[in-house]
Amino acid sequence: MRLVFMLMTGTKANARELYADMIKAVSRLIVTNPGLEKRRTLVDEFNSIDLGRLRRNVKAANFGIPNSHVLQVLITTKFSKPVQSDLLDMIEDAA
Repeated sequence: MRLVFMLMTGTKANARELYADMIKAVSRLIVTNPGLEKRRTLVDEFNSIDLGRLRRNVKAANFGIPNSHVLQVLITTKFSKPVQSDLLDMIEDAA
């Protein structure tokens, strides 16, 4: 839990997003991706995410599933490594 709160309060704007759905999403992100804790850039990467904007967009979209689930997926995509096919697409687009 300490890491979750440290990540969520890294910026003043993100510190205002200590809501249950966001706390659950970040907690599950850390639990399901234990390798994230070892990333030297984790805090900086997390601080670059505007949690407030993300949460407002998720709430406005009203997907019909818990917001914490949607938030977890969206935050996870910020930390996922592209798969080989994504890299090939990026190379092709750059050419």
